Amino acid sequence: ITLPTDNPWRSWMRLGGFDYFSDASRAAVCTWQGDVWIVSGLGKSLDSGKTAGQLTWKRIAAGLFQPLGLKIVDETIYVCCRDQITRLHDTNDDGEIDFYENFNNDHQVTEHFHEFAMDLQTDAGGNFYFAKAARHAKSGLVPHHGSIIKVSKDGSKSWRIANGFRAPNGVTVNGDGTFFASDRSEEHTSELQ
Repeated sequence: ITLPTDNPWRSWMRLGGFDYFSDASRAAVCTWQGDVWIVSGLGKSLDSGKTAGQLTWKRIAAGLFQPLGLKIVDETIYVCCRDQITRLHDTNDDGEIDFYENFNNDHQVTEHFHEFAMDLQTDAGGNFYFAKAARHAKSGLVPHHGSIIKVSKDGSKSWRIANGFRAPNGVTVNGDGTFFASDRSEEHTSELQ
C-alpha cells in the first residue's frame, strides 16, 4: 500500500493508528505529526494486478498532539493523542473536520519526549482503552506514567487499570474483558489495579 508521501502539506506519513469504517473499503489513519486521513479503495487483492494508484487519500484533520491511536465508533472517529482523546466532527458534511471535541483529557502529561499515548481500543460495553508510556530512563512524575487507561463509554471518567510499564506500545481487549499489553523494556513489572 503506497502512502501519499508527496502531498501538498508536506506531511510526514508516520502512521500511528487506523481503523475501518463499516464499509471496509475505507479506513481512517492518524499520523504522529498530527494528521488524520481517510484512505478509500481498500480491500482489493494486492496481487490482483491493480496498481497502488487505486487508493484515494484525503487529509481531513490536522494539528493534533502526536496521535498514535484511532478508533471508529458508530462511524465517528476518536483519536488518542498525547494530551486527550479527541472526537472528530464534520458539522457541515464537506469531508473535512471542523470541530475537535475533547472527549476525555484525564490522562496527565509532562513535557518529557517519551510520554506517548498509544493505541485505542473498545470493549463490549463501549469503554475505551489505551497505553500511556512512562518517562524514558526517569522516574514517573504523574500517576499515569507507564499505565493502561480505561475511559468510560461517555468519556466522563477514567481509571488506571494497570501500571509499571516503561513503553507500552499497544493494548488488545478481548471479548471476556481481559486485555493484553506489550512493553518495550528489559524489565517488566506490570501490576493490576
